[in-house]
Amino acid sequence: MDLDLLDAVMALPVWDTHTHLDVSPNVAAKSVWDIIHYFWFQRELVAAGYPADADLLPDRERIERFFSAFEASRNTSWNWVVRRIFRDLFDAELAGPADIAALNERLAGTSSDPGWPAEVCRRIGIRRIVTGMARMETGPEFGALVYRVPHYHFSQEAAYGALIGGAEEEGIDGEAAEG
Repeated sequence: MDLDLLDAVMALPVWDTHTHLDVSPNVAAKSVWDIIHYFWFQRELVAAGYPADADLLPDRERIERFFSAFEASRNTSWNWVVRRIFRDLFDAELAGPADIAALNERLAGTSSDPGWPAEVCRRIGIRRIVTGMARMETGPEFGALVYRVPHYHFSQEAAYGALIGGAEEEGIDGEAAEG
C-alpha cells in the first residue's frame, strides 16, 4: 500500500459503533487481566492451551500458563492487538512474569485517572462512541465522546421474546418500551 494512502486512511476520524464499555464510572482497565481476558483474545489463548478458568488458578500458575499460550498464539490477530495495546498505550512489552506486575502498577494509575479514557480515544482517533447504556457515568472529557441511543440495548428476555413472538418488547434495563 502506498504510504501516503495509509497515512490518509489512518488520519480519518473513527466512530466506535460496536463498543464493549464497562459500566463502571471509569471505563479503563483496572488490571492486565481486564485486557488479557477480553472474550475473543481469551478464546485464542484457550485454543493455545490456556485454561478457560484461569482466573481460579494461583497467580504464579496463571501467569506461567498465560505466557505459554501467549507465545503459542503469537501468530493470531488478537495477540497482535494485545501487544499493540500494551506497547502503544502503556509503553510496555509482555515478555515475562515481571511485566505483569509492572503493567498492573501502570494500569492502577490509569484506571484511577478520569481523563485516561478520553486520552485513549484521542490517541487512537476515536471521535465518537455510540452506546445504548443509559446509566453509564463517565468523566466529562470521555462523556463528551459518548452518544447514547435510547432503546439501543434490550434485555436478554426481550430479545428471546422477540424470537419466539408473544413477549412484550422491553427497553433499556427491562423497562417497558414506549411505542
